[in-house]
Amino acid sequence: MAGAYDLVTKAHIRVDFLYEHLSLRGKAIIDLITFPLFVLIITILVWKGIDFFWFSLSHLERSASMWAPPIYPVKIIIPLAAFLGGLQGLADFIRNLITAITGKRPAI
Repeated sequence: MAGAYDLVTKAHIRVDFLYEHLSLRGKAIIDLITFPLFVLIITILVWKGIDFFWFSLSHLERSASMWAPPIYPVKIIIPLAAFLGGLQGLADFIRNLITAITGKRPAI
């Protein structure tokens, strides 16, 4: 879930030796070009996260501690967080598309 927050606040590390010198429209275009890679990564995270959760649920996986609490409810967070990150990425894509067309960042 922190990944989605980082997308909102633009806290991710960038190799910005060129990016920082681009106009607002240029930055939006670069972000649009790299969006398919983002979609690929998010899709893999959701897909494998669901597999990871499903395996844990089907085996009713428990912690190896003496208390032995179930682990499977917690593992649903992995695909859920990836999905929410994907939604934030989609919002950024729409924002960047508007910026690339108009040259101005939307207020929302």
